[in-house]
Amino acid sequence: MQTIVFTVFAKNYLPYARVLMDSVKRWNPQVGRVAFLVDRVDGYFDPCAEDFEIVSSEQLPIEASRAFHFKYSILELSTAIKPHAIRFLLDRGGVENVLYFDPDIRLHASLDSILSRLESHSFLLTPHLTSPLADERRPSELDILRSGAFNLGFIALRNCSESRDLLSWWQSRLDDHCRVDLANGLFVDQRWLDLAPGLFPGMGIVRDPGCNVAYWNLGHRRVEQGADRWLVNGEPLIFFHFSGFDAERPESISRYQNRFDLDSLNPPARRLFLSYAGALLERGYAECKKWPYAYGAFSNGEPIPDVARSLGYSMPDATADPFSDSGYQDVVRSATASPRGGVLRPLAAAIYDSRPDLQRAFPDPDGEDRARFLRWLLTFGAMEHGLSQSFLEPFRQDWESTVSAIPSALERLRHRSLLAVCNRKLKSRFLPSPLSKDAQSEPNGRANRSAFGINFVGYVRSEMGVGESVRCAIRAARAAEFAFSVKSVDRAGGPYRLMDGSVADNAASGLPYLFNIFHVNADQTPSVMLAVQHEIALDRFNVGYWAWELEEFPARWAPSFGYFREVWTPSSFCADAIARASPVPVLRVPHAVHVNEIAALDRSDFGIPEDRFAFLHCFDLMSGFERKNPLGAIAAFRAAFQGDASCHLVLKVNHAELHTEQMEQIRQASAGLPVTILERTIGRADLNALMNCCDCLISLHRSEGFGLTMAEAMFLGKPVIATAYSGNLDFTREDNSFLVRFKMTTVAPGCQPYDKGLRWADPDTDHAAEQMRIVFRSAETRTAKAHRGREFVRRELAPRAVGAMMRRRLELLHSRLN
Repeated sequence: MQTIVFTVFAKNYLPYARVLMDSVKRWNPQVGRVAFLVDRVDGYFDPCAEDFEIVSSEQLPIEASRAFHFKYSILELSTAIKPHAIRFLLDRGGVENVLYFDPDIRLHASLDSILSRLESHSFLLTPHLTSPLADERRPSELDILRSGAFNLGFIALRNCSESRDLLSWWQSRLDDHCRVDLANGLFVDQRWLDLAPGLFPGMGIVRDPGCNVAYWNLGHRRVEQGADRWLVNGEPLIFFHFSGFDAERPESISRYQNRFDLDSLNPPARRLFLSYAGALLERGYAECKKWPYAYGAFSNGEPIPDVARSLGYSMPDATADPFSDSGYQDVVRSATASPRGGVLRPLAAAIYDSRPDLQRAFPDPDGEDRARFLRWLLTFGAMEHGLSQSFLEPFRQDWESTVSAIPSALERLRHRSLLAVCNRKLKSRFLPSPLSKDAQSEPNGRANRSAFGINFVGYVRSEMGVGESVRCAIRAARAAEFAFSVKSVDRAGGPYRLMDGSVADNAASGLPYLFNIFHVNADQTPSVMLAVQHEIALDRFNVGYWAWELEEFPARWAPSFGYFREVWTPSSFCADAIARASPVPVLRVPHAVHVNEIAALDRSDFGIPEDRFAFLHCFDLMSGFERKNPLGAIAAFRAAFQGDASCHLVLKVNHAELHTEQMEQIRQASAGLPVTILERTIGRADLNALMNCCDCLISLHRSEGFGLTMAEAMFLGKPVIATAYSGNLDFTREDNSFLVRFKMTTVAPGCQPYDKGLRWADPDTDHAAEQMRIVFRSAETRTAKAHRGREFVRRELAPRAVGAMMRRRLELLHSRLN
């Protein structure tokens, strides 16, 4: 009799399913492996090429299947089909046991102990908790109560009458009530099985510490690494549940908790998470995560708001297709129907009822808060809930009629000005409306009465480039004697190590000033906007500070323009790329460069020989292996100095532990060369010391938005060898740098977030080698260029100079706003 392990996944989760099934095959080769796809392939991958069976959820015998697939969000649908899938597998001849695992689970041992327990139980579940939670972190015991006593990332069933009774009961509940609706006691499939121990006496509870280890019980389960296996509390680890884990941001371990981060775990547990991150990346994580969800849009391409799925619709019969053109029209009509008894239309009422934050912000949406609530719905609400123009038009009409009824002429004027802003942007589907290209503005309520100054919003303590961006801007504002405040959106345990945020010391708190400047790139803008107060953000003059490394700005990020009236960017290259796609003004405001913290370290601290000329190449593997092009720097060094022991190459690598395959390429390319590879993450002052210890910085990048490391090296008086292309050309010039020729080439597949087929540079390795030899052999030439570079950066990119540029622009805008 056969045992089958199965999972359920959408195609963006294919790498998770692959890693799960790889682990099943390794530890349980005799077990059948099946994955149900709640999505359509649409040519993104070949199901026949996978090493496990893939079954479309549309093949399951679900009554009114198209309506079933429509009415649930991706999370709800993935859980609602479980009993259907289990029955489908049990009905296959010769199947004795069926085990379900969430796709973000990885097995680390045989399933024999679970299968042996099934011999005496009809089905098995694992509890979220086997010990109390004693701190104030998330998830709390109250959070667990809301989501369910048992975690349905795992269930095992024996083919028996009681299991089939369970499936019939469970399926009948999930067919209509598999919702995330905590207010009404529902959390997809999990809460229903809280009733299972009383209804089905053959149920077994698996309390083994090695089963379903996850962030919610990790405080009670210590991970260790034995000689040949992983252990939890001294017992074998059977399977680990990496719920909420992002392979490209492993530091937080899960977006659903704040109890742990990677650094707080013991070394074996850290290795377990990093190993899983590496496995996901190797199995296509970066590519697959952007694949679209087929059931997320109508057949005409319009996105389906999840909130509209639960409202119901009046299709003429059960076989009708809600994804079709007629279904689209019916859903829009039902969601925006004139209210019966109340004042809000069904879609607005559903959003309001599901959001305690809206209930606090707009306590009287049918009365005095009506205009403000509708304004929110047409701006931030449209963004957050994915509402297209068809859904929004009736609410625009409601807003207009509400404003018309306001008795005060001044208030009507203010609201109509805001309405005009929104109307323009609704037509182009960017919300809320920015200024026009010439920066003309309508009156803007409280914004005009706010104090002149800047509210900086960004990753103030993050080590990544966008974190240094906001720190540079704060230095510029301080040098220009701006009044400013700082709002950090760093997440504890986020994707990068947090740095010292003292640059923001003595800044005001809150968002008290007229201008908000968001140092957050386009892809992260919507999520960061959730971290600020909507009304404050809307009532200020919002500026986005973005960087982008290619000539063509991605169309998929275009909606982010809608949050801003203006976009600033650090280089002419970025400004040209973004402006071609932008409906708002785009200005170059460079980074303010000032290196003032240098640790008291010398070459011996970094393992660099004292008697050699040292070339330094710094890069972060999270910023793009192909774009940073370390292999080009290594090849140029080999061509320039192979056999010459007078020169040394230093490679400073961030996040090497997450990119083992790429690090292996770097080591192989460096074989036989005098190279020091520094893989550890170091602080800002230590990095400055490393740069100061070396003789020359080399960057054979394919493209840069700005090239801050090059500018910092020039500030320190170091000669710089750089590709003569992209953002660095604003400050690396023929007279102050050693520029390298290049040819244009296309981006290869797998270089996310850069789309294949777009253009970037391919630096000439032979010319780079020639420039390296000139730098090494001609002290006079390198000293002269390094001196000119130092003078240029300290003059043109000084905090005072950049701050003055910011002040001129904001004073002009301020005069127009008043």
